[in-house]
Amino acid sequence: MSIPDSIISSIGSKIPVVVGPTAVGKTGFSIQLAKQLNGEIISVDSRQIYRDFIIGTAQPTNEELKSVPHNLIGTLNADEIVNSGQYADWVSALIVAIKDRGHLPVLVGGSFLYLQSIINGIIRTADGSPKIRQNIMQEIDEKGIDTMMSRLHQIDSDYAAIVHPNDVKRLVRALEIYEITGKPPSEVFLEQQKLDQELQHQYFVIGLTCERAKLYQRIENRVDDMIQAGWQQETHNLLASGVSRTSHAMQSLGYKQLVEVEQGAVALEEAIVIIKQKTRQFAKKQITWMNKMSIDMILDCDVSYKSSSLYDWKTD
Repeated sequence: MSIPDSIISSIGSKIPVVVGPTAVGKTGFSIQLAKQLNGEIISVDSRQIYRDFIIGTAQPTNEELKSVPHNLIGTLNADEIVNSGQYADWVSALIVAIKDRGHLPVLVGGSFLYLQSIINGIIRTADGSPKIRQNIMQEIDEKGIDTMMSRLHQIDSDYAAIVHPNDVKRLVRALEIYEITGKPPSEVFLEQQKLDQELQHQYFVIGLTCERAKLYQRIENRVDDMIQAGWQQETHNLLASGVSRTSHAMQSLGYKQLVEVEQGAVALEEAIVIIKQKTRQFAKKQITWMNKMSIDMILDCDVSYKSSSLYDWKTD
């Protein structure tokens, strides 16, 4: 099923970014889009990037991986941790490389923190510092909110005027930015706004959406399909291969519950119920993120494009 010319022409020369909650149909749609645009897919998924975590992260099937080039699928070990800034750097480098190959990058994923970093960019000098943040919090405890608000007024009276004294989080972030950059927070936020405008101009964001009850049913069906495809066996094999149950990747939704099944702490049937519940909750959070984004085009899941074949790589 081809994507209509009206959608293709709307994208123009921009880089398409396909977003949406889990199970809405991003994989199938993005593959068809990449085919029609002579594109390569860049996955923006904080869990599909892990090697051998195939079924539980809903990585594209073998057939789908062969149909168009994919990037950032199954590239990290289970104990490796990546942050949004690193991911944005990888995507930026891939965009250049893919264009050099004469192809169009097609971004797809549901990791909205990463997507925000890619689409909006990051002011590197204002990256958070846990140590500085902790020191500021300690000063607030010792000297009080009023003293720290007075400091912010001296640093940036314009920004201080919009920070409520009870909004400790905002106050701490403003003081942290100043400590890191030496610049008033309002100046840094203006730089961010300019960067946002520059970067957003090169992307065309397509949001896939779905009526809530229908999306939840798709989630239920997909979890059942994953279990049938061998998700529990995949988890067993990962543990048997030496992957730690406390590794970053093994904390992913579903794997954590199936580890408990492996340990005999929870019955499989109970774990499945919990996985479905937590996946629905995760989808709800993704929808909240998506509603805050600037979306160029919204498509309902009824007209999105299903995967060509579901889980053609059962675990032995």
